Amino acid sequence: MSRGWFKKTGRNIDVQVEEINAIAPAQVSIDAILEFVRTYKPNSYKSPALLIREQLEDRFKELTGFRIKDYYVDHLLRSAYFSRPATEAEAVPF
Repeated sequence: MSRGWFKKTGRNIDVQVEEINAIAPAQVSIDAILEFVRTYKPNSYKSPALLIREQLEDRFKELTGFRIKDYYVDHLLRSAYFSRPATEAEAVPF
């Protein structure tokens, strides 16, 4: 667990959960946060987006023999997602 939570100057876990729940679309429980902290060491968690990015970089190097720049990977990932045009019902006023 983070040592900062046990310092006198650190914020309590319940306060942090309230702050997360205020901005998150889904509710997070204290138990879920504690389980996350127990499972992952500091800086060891990788988001799904970061994992996809690393897999793409590794695959590119495997195929070509050299590494691809991170901004090219970001561009490839952005262009890979399908975006449908807005319909008349969703049309913006400008």
